[in-house]
Amino acid sequence: MFVPLLFSLAFSASTPALSSGPRDGALPSWKPTITWAERTASDHPRIQRGFVTVHMDYHHVEKGRVELGVVRFSAVGKARLGPLFYNPGGPGGMASEYILATAYDELYFGPPVLENYDILGLDPRGVGMSRPAKCDPDLFNG
Repeated sequence: MFVPLLFSLAFSASTPALSSGPRDGALPSWKPTITWAERTASDHPRIQRGFVTVHMDYHHVEKGRVELGVVRFSAVGKARLGPLFYNPGGPGGMASEYILATAYDELYFGPPVLENYDILGLDPRGVGMSRPAKCDPDLFNG
């Protein structure tokens, strides 16, 4: 039986910052933040959509960045306990699909979770709300 994973997740409120370069072999520091979109009239009141920009390859930051889609289903309880990250598995699992379905009564999470936690789903590169990844065809045709 497939059981999705829930992970506790906290996002930084600071602006993204890339260091001047690796120190002692360390990867450059990067603090991605979520850019939340304005809600539209058709959006469920507990749903928020956004994007987070990340490097395609943290070992080769010059290869560019990609935007990943994020969906949040907000908690409404008085004792809010923080955010939970939902990953449906894969390959190609779209967390946004499950979070959006939850907003319309397809319950993938129990009432205590929905009341007390903000449920966040991040779509992997190239699926769901995330921007398509551009791959070098020579890597696959060589």
